[in-house]
Amino acid sequence: MSEYHDEFQEDQQKLNALNLSWTLGFNYKMVNGVHNLTNDSRKEIFYATAHTGVIFDYGNNQQRLLQGHCNKISCTAYCKELDIIVTADAGPDSMLVIWDAKTGVPRRTIFEPHTNGVQAVDISENGQYLVTLSKEEPDKIQSISFWDWQSQDPRLRTTVLDDKLKDYQYYVTINNNAEQKQNQQQIFEFATTGKKRVVFWSWEYGAAGFEYYSPEVQKNKVLTQTVFIPKNKNVVTGTLDGYIIVWDVSLIIEEYGQPDERRVIKIVNLMNVANKSETQQKKGNAQILLLRVQGRYLVVGASNGSIRFYDFKFRIRAWFEDVVIGQNGLNIQSGYQILINKVF
Repeated sequence: MSEYHDEFQEDQQKLNALNLSWTLGFNYKMVNGVHNLTNDSRKEIFYATAHTGVIFDYGNNQQRLLQGHCNKISCTAYCKELDIIVTADAGPDSMLVIWDAKTGVPRRTIFEPHTNGVQAVDISENGQYLVTLSKEEPDKIQSISFWDWQSQDPRLRTTVLDDKLKDYQYYVTINNNAEQKQNQQQIFEFATTGKKRVVFWSWEYGAAGFEYYSPEVQKNKVLTQTVFIPKNKNVVTGTLDGYIIVWDVSLIIEEYGQPDERRVIKIVNLMNVANKSETQQKKGNAQILLLRVQGRYLVVGASNGSIRFYDFKFRIRAWFEDVVIGQNGLNIQSGYQILINKVF
């Protein structure tokens, strides 16, 4: 632990009548709420518990506590390249904080990023850009913001979601494949996911606003998360009945949409009962709660505690079932991170 961090902690303790020294539990309902910080020099993970971020050194059984939020932390993100953690909360006097993962010291604090706080956040692979979704009541209209957090005026663009979508958006994912220069202009793409719709957004650096479209999807599907597959235009969305929806640009001209817009090309039942162990067959189809791209693999975490690794043609490469991770498998993220370290 650095001397700078020790001095920062001592200064903070002098300002507090009571000092938090240890936390129990974590915000298990938060999707993407656990991040693996482990490398050759440290064995650490990050998670949030109530108002506090926790860097847990599982090698030495120590915690470093990231404090300052006035409300319960609602979403988090991590950039490996810059080794920074992002935390945000929802409620009065909300904050968006970028932390140094090595020292636990804030590198930037943005006050009231949205009026009622943040529903979801994602950070680009190079760590320069953030996308945030506002937290609102389910029947209210959300806003979405794009940030260059290191600049003097960090908010690059904000727009209000189209009321015609009529679907509250819960998650946001940046397409790191799309951070490229086209005709000397940077084009950025990201997706937001609600229970009924996926919205694909794009923004040209310096443009007045976002471009977006929302393809048709089967009405009986309840969506969970969306991820971009590296090095191609495929996008995958999970569902609560154990399927993945695969989106891609189609050359077939249809009545709706534009030729360069993604649409559903296939729906794959990854949690088919026929493909399960005998124990899992008795439980029926599992809900897909977690989708993550890890290197050359698509990682799928389900409500029954199973964790599966697929290649990008959706052929299974490894799987772990009947894993006892937590009640109803809701904290599947933590088990996924541990298995990543041990298997790949």
